[in-house]
Amino acid sequence: MGACCLLMWKYGFPKNLEDCCDYITNLPFGDERPKLECKYESIRKFSYLRFVKLNIDEWDEYQPNDDEKKLFYGCNMVRKELEKEILKLKI
Repeated sequence: MGACCLLMWKYGFPKNLEDCCDYITNLPFGDERPKLECKYESIRKFSYLRFVKLNIDEWDEYQPNDDEKKLFYGCNMVRKELEKEILKLKI
């Protein structure tokens, strides 16, 4: 979810979660496939959460409610790590 949100908000990937997952799945990864597959079925049940619809630039200030804290902090960590890797590629 964190990867999809980052890619949708900052890198022009489809804004629909299902389309974004399909787009990621069909990227030309070559021999280095991601460790985890991006599956819409795995994240669709969380698409109603407020932070999913929130611009990624607002995540650092976002205060999740108790029901979404664990998922939000995990997604935010993934978002930050992916952003670091993307920035390494932009020389």
